[in-house]
Amino acid sequence: MPTYRRSVVPTRPDSAGAPLVAIVGRPNVGKSTLFNRLTGTRRSIVGDEPGITRDRIYGDLDWAGRRLRLVDTGGIVPDDPDLIPSEIYTQARVALQEADMHPYRNFLLMILVASVLMFGLMYLNTYQLSHVWFSETRLFMTFIMAGAMVLVMLFSMRHMYRDRRANAAIVAASLALVGGGLWLVRSQATVGDVAWMKAMIPHHSIAILTSERAHIRDPRVRKLADGILVIVRRLARDDL
Repeated sequence: MPTYRRSVVPTRPDSAGAPLVAIVGRPNVGKSTLFNRLTGTRRSIVGDEPGITRDRIYGDLDWAGRRLRLVDTGGIVPDDPDLIPSEIYTQARVALQEADMHPYRNFLLMILVASVLMFGLMYLNTYQLSHVWFSETRLFMTFIMAGAMVLVMLFSMRHMYRDRRANAAIVAASLALVGGGLWLVRSQATVGDVAWMKAMIPHHSIAILTSERAHIRDPRVRKLADGILVIVRRLARDDL
C-alpha cells in the first residue's frame, strides 16, 4: 500500500485571489478525470483503482472569461477507519475550507445587505416620496428584525458554519441587537423633538394612504377615515 504524503502543486502567479473550486466526492467517480479535462493537463493520475489521488492537487482554468483555481482531492469515505482514507478525508476538508473562503464574512455581509433593504422597504407604504424621512423607530425595528434573522439563518444553516466560538459570538451579538433594539423602541430614549417630528411624517403618510385608498363601504367608517385624512394632512403639512 502506498504511503501517505502531502504534495501541493502551485497555481500560476496570476491566479492569486481567483475563486477556488474544490472537486470533492467518493472514490473512483471521475474527479481526477474532470480535473484534467478542465485544466487541460494530466496533472492528476487517472486509473481504475480507487484511491490513486491522495493529496490536494491544484490547477488553473479560464471559465467564461474568468480565472478560476481548481483543486482535486482524493475520494473520501468519512467512516473509514484506515489511516490513509482518513488522511485523504482531512485533505478534502482542507480543500473545502479553502474553497469556502470567509463563510462568516459572507454571512455577515448578507445580513447587512438584507438589513439595509428591510429598512428601505419599510417606507414603501408612505403616500408619496416627499414623505420619506429618517425614522429612528424604524431603524430600531430593523435592529430587531436583523438580530432575529441572524438567529434563524444561523440555526437553519448550522451545517455550513461549524466554528463554535464564532457561532457563540454571533448568537450573543444577535441577542444584544434584538434586546437593544427592543429597549430603544419601547423607551424612545434617543428620540428628541426633531427626531420625533421627522418620524411622524412617514407615520402620518401611512394613515393618508390607507384612509384614502382602502375600499371602505360602511358610511360610518368612511366618515371616520375622511376625518382622519383631514387631521393627518393638516399635521403632515405642519410637520413639513
